Amino acid sequence: MHVSRKLCLALAVLALAQAAYYYPRLPDPVASHFDGAGQPNAWSSPGGFFAVMAGVVMLNLLVFVVLAHFIAAGRLGLRLPNREHWLAPARREQTLAVLANFLGWFGVASLLLAVVVVQMVVEANLAQTPLSAGIVWVLIAYYAYVIVSLVRLFRYFRRP
Repeated sequence: MHVSRKLCLALAVLALAQAAYYYPRLPDPVASHFDGAGQPNAWSSPGGFFAVMAGVVMLNLLVFVVLAHFIAAGRLGLRLPNREHWLAPARREQTLAVLANFLGWFGVASLLLAVVVVQMVVEANLAQTPLSAGIVWVLIAYYAYVIVSLVRLFRYFRRP
């Protein structure tokens, strides 16, 4: 199993541990949505909050771990530009590995984002304070990673 898949699974376990630890400690209702100034503007029950979190984690695992596995195994029909070139027998294995690797690390970044954002929301709820302005830096880091990763992927698959 690739390192990125192991990290995705570890982050999923961390998210479950996070939910188990904080669920009994959170107030009811939980501030679950915040405006641009970090002030809460929507609430949910702790169960509803962590149900959404579990859904996000499961969707990430499905998309980034399961899909990456099927791509690496060559079990999905891929629609790539210059498909004949990239999926020619001489390059097929490398192409599938590049795509699976991209998805795996994208999954790590996305699950890490989910765990960090949930932690920041939990801390704001426990302290009864606005959401930390640090959320902006977390989002900037995530979007920077997304942009750099996509640029690298598109550069790899540029015209042969």
